[in-house]
Amino acid sequence: EEEELRAEEELRIKTLMTEMAAMDIEEGRLAASTVRHIVGLQSEEIKQMLCEYAEKQSEVTSYTEKLDQELGVLETMESKADPSVLVPSRAELTQYQKRFIELYGQVSATHKETKQFFTLHNTLDDKKVYLEKEVNLLNSIHDNFQQAMASASTRDHFLRQMEQIVDGIKQSRNKMEKKKQENKMRRDQLNDQYLELLEK
Repeated sequence: EEEELRAEEELRIKTLMTEMAAMDIEEGRLAASTVRHIVGLQSEEIKQMLCEYAEKQSEVTSYTEKLDQELGVLETMESKADPSVLVPSRAELTQYQKRFIELYGQVSATHKETKQFFTLHNTLDDKKVYLEKEVNLLNSIHDNFQQAMASASTRDHFLRQMEQIVDGIKQSRNKMEKKKQENKMRRDQLNDQYLELLEK
């Protein structure tokens, strides 16, 4: 029985060594400059998103300034007008209301776009962080592979590290899936509440 266990262990080690060797060959084909180029593209996307966000923020500021100007004009008119005619007509009130609704709609739309840009920026930033971690991990495996295979002790230690890394990746994936499901449930709850409010 002990010999069978030893044989199974040797087979497992040989299998892992074969997989690691294949990965080492494949890693040699994947130039580090290509991966860095991917990370660079993500950085450029983030920079572009920040520029677009700045433009949208400028639009919001512009709308706010327009609103302040119109309020200033109204205050000036009130200060100069005859107190007996300060009360605006129904047509004027309707016009003011229409204009304020238009400005509110513009500001609201820009605010919504800004939130979307923030969400996309955060997503791209997280993606960049994960890519950088992946690059560092692949480079570490590539750099240490030959040395790790030099002796049985270093090889076993290296293989245990690889198994720990795989387990860590699986745990992280499970956590992300759980968080995804929780966010989906929360979204569905909010959507149900929204529909209930519309029906009232």
